[in-house]
Amino acid sequence: PLPEEETLFFANRDPVLQDKSLRSILSSSLNRNQIMGKADNGQGVELTQPLLPGMLGYTDTYAPVTLAAATARDELTAAGWVRSKPGAVRTNNGLKLQFNIVTLKGSELEIAAQEIKRQWADLGIGVQVVAVGDTELQQTYMRPRNFQMLLYGVNLGSDPDVYSFWHSSQAQDPGVNLSEYSDPDADKALEAGRVKSDPQVRVGKYDTFLKDWNADAPAAVLYQAGYTYATDSSVAGIAAESLVTPADRY
Repeated sequence: PLPEEETLFFANRDPVLQDKSLRSILSSSLNRNQIMGKADNGQGVELTQPLLPGMLGYTDTYAPVTLAAATARDELTAAGWVRSKPGAVRTNNGLKLQFNIVTLKGSELEIAAQEIKRQWADLGIGVQVVAVGDTELQQTYMRPRNFQMLLYGVNLGSDPDVYSFWHSSQAQDPGVNLSEYSDPDADKALEAGRVKSDPQVRVGKYDTFLKDWNADAPAAVLYQAGYTYATDSSVAGIAAESLVTPADRY
């Protein structure tokens, strides 16, 4: 496994997605195992958290419970998102429950986006997948935060310091808080977590961060990427169980 999380970032300032209750339903409605199976041939590890298992402070205590399709439909209806007829896109006070998902063309993430589109269509959520090349993705969509949803992979490295990805000060370019997530308590926890040296103190701070992050659902973490490589049977002593970058296999 690589310390890379394939993540569906929600634009938290979007008129529809600014509702954290809706974001929570959207995240919980995803069948991550099916998404990973289609996109990564099951080589990854299903995840829901912005920290990786094994990292200091990781816990899935606050993880969202996956909703069955029927339950997700009921929750959307209860939240005011209704279908005018079977097969229609849901609406609420004139707003449509339909989104563009921007991702990298020709990658496994484009396959994942198509699977998300398929799953959400069954719930009455419309999706258009916008797949573009790397330069256009970076310059036209990511840097100016010009998207409703962005499906992208982020490499966390080996330390649980995810300040760059989720602190409000990093919401604008060149920061990489791609969801433009902002929560004062989460900010304070991230600030303290990166400067404290006592591991137990850091664990407590990251616990606070994860609790707030899961309640706010600024994004949907889908799975941890796997990297598959082959070796000759005559090569002995291979013991790597995880990599930070693919080159680490050497």
